[in-house]
Amino acid sequence: TPLTRSVRAATANSLDWVYGLAEPELATSLRVYTSETYNPLYLKRHALMDQVLLGKRTDALPTNKYYLESGNGFLKRTLDFLGTKYFVIEEARNLSSTFFATDLFRLHIERLYKDDRYALYRNLDAVPRFRLYYDIRQVSDDEALRLLEENTMDFSKTLLLEDAVPAIAPGGTGSARLVHEGIQELAFNVTSSAPGMFYLSDTYYPGWRAIVNGAETKIYRANYDFRAVSVPAGKSTVLMTYTPTNFGYWVGISVGSTVLVIGMPIYLRVGKKRQRRGFVA
Repeated sequence: TPLTRSVRAATANSLDWVYGLAEPELATSLRVYTSETYNPLYLKRHALMDQVLLGKRTDALPTNKYYLESGNGFLKRTLDFLGTKYFVIEEARNLSSTFFATDLFRLHIERLYKDDRYALYRNLDAVPRFRLYYDIRQVSDDEALRLLEENTMDFSKTLLLEDAVPAIAPGGTGSARLVHEGIQELAFNVTSSAPGMFYLSDTYYPGWRAIVNGAETKIYRANYDFRAVSVPAGKSTVLMTYTPTNFGYWVGISVGSTVLVIGMPIYLRVGKKRQRRGFVA
């Protein structure tokens, strides 16, 4: 449709999230990233982070279909933090009051497309899905959640890290560009005036590997649930790949099973031939 073509054009060559497009399956089929998904696809850590951002800090996680439901006054800051850059809504509805239960955010969005049924808006406050940081703050998990809850930091300028990092040059500048996007692989070109941290708001999870300028490097847990890697001054390539941590184990089982299935009939046939020739009693 004209709407979905507009969404795809707006998000091309990026990792930008979309909110309000429709059911998550539609975004998947269109190869568009969406902030919305079903509960079973959430890691507990991510769910706790969302709850804190939504002003609902509790150990009782929701059991409804979606986490990020519209009509919540804290939804805007949550989507900003996650990097949700585009909103889709029925054209006749007021986006700010419908999604965020207030009309205060009408100046924080700009319309890119509309037809007789739908409109597409750009979120002007969204934290970029990936970027370079030079202002780093090391915090514990509890402190990270507290800072997210207080919402007094500018997360477009300051990055929270769980571990200490090599020396970072405050005041550095740089840029990053997505050059390849695959199901289990992302590649970026990065240019930095000084050593810094390259941040990506994708989930920190075992199995992810980072290769910077051809050398494997540590992935830091950033902003409580996301990923970051250290990059040097100058031009760099950052490659992130995912392989399940038990992938080799299952490959071994599969190979062994295949050898067994193929080899057993051969072994039995050879044994029978040897019996007929008198080699086996």
